[in-house]
Amino acid sequence: MTKNVIYDTFYQLCKIFSDFYYCECPIIDKIDNVFYFLLMTTHNSINPKETFYLNNDYVLRTHTSSLQKNMINKMIHNNIRKTFTGGVVFRKDDSSRHSYFFHQIDGLFYVDNVHEGIKTLMSKISKIFNKKIKYEIREAYFPFTYPSYEIYLYDECSNTYIEILGCGMMHSKIFQNINEKPKKIFAFGLGVERLAMIKYNINNIKKLKHTNIVK
Repeated sequence: MTKNVIYDTFYQLCKIFSDFYYCECPIIDKIDNVFYFLLMTTHNSINPKETFYLNNDYVLRTHTSSLQKNMINKMIHNNIRKTFTGGVVFRKDDSSRHSYFFHQIDGLFYVDNVHEGIKTLMSKISKIFNKKIKYEIREAYFPFTYPSYEIYLYDECSNTYIEILGCGMMHSKIFQNINEKPKKIFAFGLGVERLAMIKYNINNIKKLKHTNIVK
């Protein structure tokens, strides 16, 4: 049986995070759901030039983070320690490492500090490769986490480090927006295609949809 490398990677990630509570994320979002948690309107997920607007009220989701409000509420009110969501997202972005549609995994879990969160997350991601992985942690800015970091994974195909995810501790203003007391919650969002490119030594995202493996 053959399987496309994107969906094989996505399936493997879902198995790796199977100890997390799964939240379903709608492909078509109300604009309010997409924007509620953003503290800066300059984020590319709400840039009209990069967003597919269906009408004045709805967009194709630009990231799976749009479900974080529901995910946080479930964690706080249902005693859930860790949760994730995933699926296809859409942006007007096209290059060798970007596509108009791609797949993301977003997750939240309780930790004491950001470094514990990164260690836990990378331990899970390393299972995709079945070997020790080389990665770099770089400081970053995201409007919904503080402190914020990007993780760059070493890519043998290009002999460079490629960004695969953003992460950090959930910003206190996010909790204010949903009338909750701040919690120590680690948040992450990772790109499935980037992981697949590195895992299968593919140098152009456009080739992924035409690349299958025998399972």
